[in-house]
Amino acid sequence: MIAEYKPAENNAECPVSMKILLARGAYNTISSSTKPSLSFGIRVKALEAEVLQLTEDLASSERARRAAETQRYALTLRGAELTERISSAEKELFPLQCSNKILTSMIEEINVENTSLRTEAIKWQQPRGVQASAG
Repeated sequence: MIAEYKPAENNAECPVSMKILLARGAYNTISSSTKPSLSFGIRVKALEAEVLQLTEDLASSERARRAAETQRYALTLRGAELTERISSAEKELFPLQCSNKILTSMIEEINVENTSLRTEAIKWQQPRGVQASAG
């Protein structure tokens, strides 16, 4: 469509579809040799459309940047919160390990005592005659 276009001397002769195409930022797709021959008004409109598009792109980028900053801030707060929780858990760890060692040794003592009591109970459950011959 652009290749078939013959530049008009005045804007009124320019086809409507060409005006729309240029107003939508298609000015950059026109060959360099054709650009100088376009009327000044069309070039201004094309540049205005391009500036408008770039402004919209910039605004969109700015919104995305703000959203990313908000998300980064939220993640920073979450990281600080988790770091504090880790510190708290580390402070509680050593006393719990000590308690665990003490309780484990107590369990071992009770298991040894339990084993010896079972052995003693088995001896008392045997008939008297078997006990005398074993002793």
